Amino acid sequence: MNRLGVRRTELLVLAGLTVQLAACGGSDPLPMGGSEMPGLENEADGRLRALHNPNRPPTLALATQPAAAPGDPFPVISGRAPLEVRFNLCRSSDPDQEPDDQPTSGEGDSLNWQFHFGDDGSSPWNPDGTFHANVGQMCRTSHVYQEGRYTATVSVTDKHLEDQGGQVARLARVTQQLTIDVVGSPAGAGGGGGAPATLCSSPALAIPDSLPTGVADTLSTSGGTLTDLDVSIVATHTWVGDLIFTLQHVDTGTTVIVFDRPGVPVSTFGCQQNDIATTLDDAAGTSVENVCVVGSPAIDAGPYAPNNPLAAFNGESLSGNWTMRVSDNALGDTGTLDQWCLVPSF
Repeated sequence: MNRLGVRRTELLVLAGLTVQLAACGGSDPLPMGGSEMPGLENEADGRLRALHNPNRPPTLALATQPAAAPGDPFPVISGRAPLEVRFNLCRSSDPDQEPDDQPTSGEGDSLNWQFHFGDDGSSPWNPDGTFHANVGQMCRTSHVYQEGRYTATVSVTDKHLEDQGGQVARLARVTQQLTIDVVGSPAGAGGGGGAPATLCSSPALAIPDSLPTGVADTLSTSGGTLTDLDVSIVATHTWVGDLIFTLQHVDTGTTVIVFDRPGVPVSTFGCQQNDIATTLDDAAGTSVENVCVVGSPAIDAGPYAPNNPLAAFNGESLSGNWTMRVSDNALGDTGTLDQWCLVPSF
């Protein structure tokens, strides 16, 4: 059996089948209601209750680091550039996930979490009223802000209601906005003996399924001689054990595979969980190879040690072009490279 046979199942649902029995000897058909067949009556009553007990909207619960202070019109997160803000919606809940004696068609639904960072000049809303997410389908993520004042928007949606479209979809979404207020770095930041602003690219780059050559994004930088380099990666992708991330300093040719199909070859297909929002640091005690958190993101904040040392770049100049190449190496899953950052020290 191939990998799709192992990892993919299909559920064939036969619904709405009505069988009417009639007597061959001229008698009336068996009644479909009343006391003769109470089971059918109860089933119909259950369907009627479901129609009159619609899905309830989700509950949004947001935690941030740094913590937000009260503000007008929105809570405020403030700090000095570069400011990394971590957003966590994991404690949000869907009340329809709790079964009760009034079943609805939406019980057991799951949530969709989405984040619009507000610093790319785009609106959090598409022209058709849907949400314009920079990162989605994971309950927590992080973003690095440079100097400026921004409005971030986070969203939690009941997936079942979202699929209905129109007014129902709008009622399915709960949002919250935050003001992100970032002041400039102190004089001299980024010079010798210090760390410059974290350097990020947010390409929202589609990762093709089962394409070992992968796709790449390029970031142009300037700076001094590296004494240490960390890398952060945010990606939305099912079955992260498919993925390989390779960082290259184009100007020197130095290339490091920083993330190499966690869980392989210990298991055939690696970590089967979804999404990445992590930092890779040579000094971390746990290798990313051994991480597979149940839930999203499967590769969480860390930091974790990369598969191969980033120290290979020490002694090189930060200046020049850097590429992050990501490839999916097994059939059946896709996603996007949402953001990657260089975190240099000199």
